[in-house]
Amino acid sequence: MKINTFLIGAQKAGTTSLYDWLGQHDDVLAPDFIKDYHHFTAPSLQEKADEYLESFYKSKSKVLLHSAVNYLYFSEKCAERLHNYNPDAKLLICLRKPQDRAISAYKYFVRSLRETNSLADSLSLELSNSFTDYASLSNRTYISHGKYSSQISDYLKYFPRNQIHFTIYEELINPDMRLSVMQEVYDFLQINSNVDINFKHLNKSSSPKSNIINVLLRGRGIKMFKNLLPLKFRKNLSKKIEQLNLSNDEISVYISDEELNLLDEYLNDECELTGDIIAKKLDFLWA
Repeated sequence: MKINTFLIGAQKAGTTSLYDWLGQHDDVLAPDFIKDYHHFTAPSLQEKADEYLESFYKSKSKVLLHSAVNYLYFSEKCAERLHNYNPDAKLLICLRKPQDRAISAYKYFVRSLRETNSLADSLSLELSNSFTDYASLSNRTYISHGKYSSQISDYLKYFPRNQIHFTIYEELINPDMRLSVMQEVYDFLQINSNVDINFKHLNKSSSPKSNIINVLLRGRGIKMFKNLLPLKFRKNLSKKIEQLNLSNDEISVYISDEELNLLDEYLNDECELTGDIIAKKLDFLWA
């Protein structure tokens, strides 16, 4: 059975929480271990047939949900690939103030040992088009990840507007707005809203309790057993250890005024551009 719903991004905009919350619904199958398995974008995974991804969705659930945050970023190619796979699929897109998203992503990649430069140096490399490999483009393009308007436009070339639903991070994490936001998601997916959900905010940019465990997780660590352990077991084990190793404190990373100004210079216009496309006033939420 083909996957019929995709949560495609944006990165660091609440997708992990939304995926978890929807996965608690009886009408939704959202395998935790397959979150951010970039089947339709990662070169190493595209070699595998679609049936491999579908093999994790053996269920009669009404909503078969697959989520990978970089599907939105790689919109030029991924929009067409998703359409070719299932033109009737529904798309969920989470959006966050681009500047805040960039800073959160930078902190996350510092914590996960995939970023060793200052934010200023990485922004300079990005603006000079120095990133060409898939991993760097996926993780370290802090400005272009926030260019939502062009990414959404790519998807609108292939999917009608009524098959796409937008969720705003600033509303999603607000306890006073969360229930109404989720009601809109339930209505879009045409599933029952009378459900009991544990609304825990996941994947925050928290600091690790143990740097040694963090290095083992992000270095060779569990990856040493890649060919020995099944994907489901390996991913679940890695996520469990990572969650246990996270403190309640946000990771401390210095962001200078110059870096903030540079993000504003390149991303300020996205508030209006994105708002026009999704027909929602964002200036108050993204002030």
